[in-house]
Amino acid sequence: MMYQAGKGTENKDIQKAAKLLETGCEGGDGTSCYNLGNYYITGKDDGLLSVYRDMTKAFTFTKRGCDLGHMYACANLSQMYKRGEGTKQDDTLAAQYRKRAENIHKSLTQPQPEIKFGQTS
Repeated sequence: MMYQAGKGTENKDIQKAAKLLETGCEGGDGTSCYNLGNYYITGKDDGLLSVYRDMTKAFTFTKRGCDLGHMYACANLSQMYKRGEGTKQDDTLAAQYRKRAENIHKSLTQPQPEIKFGQTS
């Protein structure tokens, strides 16, 4: 993200940012997959180097992010199936991935039991 923003680095470098996000995604980080999927959904340009819009690659990274439990990746994947972007249009899968995003959201927003240290239950 620092290379994308050009903060803490000499210059913005979208291609280096994309390569690092890909490494993170391959290593199992859902947020990296989600962010890289977004690069390919919108395209990124730093004035010198670009990552071009590519819905097939966007689908691949977005699906991986969802498989790793990233809520927003699942929401994007649902829309991709709904619109047939980067994949064949499929309303059934669109609904399944929407439900998955909703379930992840629900699990993140439900009150969690209090942790009590030094006590046994």
